[in-house]
Amino acid sequence: MQYWKNIVWLALALICSCTYIEPDTYYVKPVAGDPAVITLNTSLDTIENPLVRDSLEVTYGISVENGELYELNAFVHHQVIYSSDSTLGSFWIYSSYVPDPGTDSLLLEIIYPANTNSLADVLGLESLVFQRTYTLLFE
Repeated sequence: MQYWKNIVWLALALICSCTYIEPDTYYVKPVAGDPAVITLNTSLDTIENPLVRDSLEVTYGISVENGELYELNAFVHHQVIYSSDSTLGSFWIYSSYVPDPGTDSLLLEIIYPANTNSLADVLGLESLVFQRTYTLLFE
């Protein structure tokens, strides 16, 4: 009997000593920054349906106001043909990228910060995507 009394007192002492009382809690709502403004200029901007006979060089310039460029990806026929984190550059498109002659598209995908000032954004893990598509004619 004495044994059970000791266990009960020990249990009560442990339960009371493990109680957590929450102190004042400070909640912070992140304030979003200014949204990023993307400017994309390419050598294809002035050409309607550029022709790709054997190859075509595409030059580009990207400006990300209120942010930075995380990544640029270029897709032809749903395959990545170029990837870079540079705001200025160029890449080549070859006619062998498509299985048959005809019309296909070049998709440029720019990944940049969301500027929400959340923890994910501060760590560089939250982003937005800007896309532009160009129609290409392959021979």
